[in-house]
Amino acid sequence: TGTRIFVGLTSDTMVNVTSSDNPGGHLAGFHRCHVNGGLTDSNWFFVTKDGTNINRIDTGIAFQSNKVYDFYSFAAPTSGEITWKIDNLTDGTSAEGTTSTNLPDATTLMRVGFQLRTINASARNVRMQRIYVESDR
Repeated sequence: TGTRIFVGLTSDTMVNVTSSDNPGGHLAGFHRCHVNGGLTDSNWFFVTKDGTNINRIDTGIAFQSNKVYDFYSFAAPTSGEITWKIDNLTDGTSAEGTTSTNLPDATTLMRVGFQLRTINASARNVRMQRIYVESDR
């Protein structure tokens, strides 16, 4: 409890993408919020935002401590959709899907990253091994 986590692409800073349950800017990635007085997600969500409207898809994969996750997203050039997948490597579970709702604008510059924000005074420990991004030129 007391955290917001984001893994993916955003047009805003990584700090700002975890400052709210509905962050500003354009984004596409995995989000998990559990904040008193706000969202209290038990699962990871795949979210897209077009700068105004947010689309949240429940992956059905529970957020749990001491687990290892892989996150994937893919958008073919001019396809109009994003395919996503999340694997819980510890338990051998996964979920995947596709969305075309509230996608980031195609001309918006975005950065990739991972951010954990602690909302309460509890210490958190998180490890990230690698982020890989590929883009057509």
